[in-house]
Amino acid sequence: MATLLTLQELRNRQSWSLEQKVDHALGAIEKMANENNNKLYVAFSGGRDSTVLLHIARMLYKEIPAVFVNTTNENALILKFVKKTENVTILNPKITFIDVLKNNGFPLFSKEVCKKINDILKGSNANTINHHYQKNSIGALSEKYHKIIASNIPLYSGCCKTLKKDPLQKYQRENKRGALVGTMASESLRREKSYLRTSCVNLKANRAMPISIFLEKDITNYIKKYNVEISEIYKEEKRTGCAYCAFGIQFDKNKFLRLKEREPKRYEIVMNTINTSSGLCYYDVLKRFKIPC
Repeated sequence: MATLLTLQELRNRQSWSLEQKVDHALGAIEKMANENNNKLYVAFSGGRDSTVLLHIARMLYKEIPAVFVNTTNENALILKFVKKTENVTILNPKITFIDVLKNNGFPLFSKEVCKKINDILKGSNANTINHHYQKNSIGALSEKYHKIIASNIPLYSGCCKTLKKDPLQKYQRENKRGALVGTMASESLRREKSYLRTSCVNLKANRAMPISIFLEKDITNYIKKYNVEISEIYKEEKRTGCAYCAFGIQFDKNKFLRLKEREPKRYEIVMNTINTSSGLCYYDVLKRFKIPC
């Protein structure tokens, strides 16, 4: 797929000073505003990155709304912070995270791993199946995940779309506003590739990622420089996200143990949720793969 920028161009931008990056972000926001008759919104998660984006956006447009989706899988301290942030619209998805566990499956390891395993289990495309099993094929399923295929454990990679993206897209269509999203290219290979294809502004999707070239240290330095208030959860966690999602658990193996200590009642409800097709509860699935919980 053709790219708008080279990897070296991205690396050069990531090496800019904080002031240069903020100016770049303001430019991306202004471009989106010009394309949308100044009608924009910030996709606000209550996390550090989107809090910084909201602060930058409100340098230009004080009344820009922040839009938060209560996925029902949020950390309690994030919800507390969101509710005290000014001018926030809270959306609710059609189903809950508990519904996902019951009726769809479990979010384990990563979206990519779940999708590849489901492709194999569906067996709809022999070439796809063979590719995922070939040891040295680019993008093939890693051997360490092969045991999941025979485990009878239903996996689901679509909860982010169902619980978060769909409500945001519905809001965007109905309110005819352009979206500002606080993702960074440094977060994953997928986001890096996306940035190289479109840069900060994706006019086709009517979406901009103004802080795409920021690094973690830039977020930290911005918060310190501008004295930006962030959620109390960062006294305990380095990164946040959907509280009980196990995507990326291999990089934060004690995540569920901290949740158990911080919110024991909710922890018990989620962990004891039984998937109807397999008869397995979330706790049993995590234990089967030796994930501390």
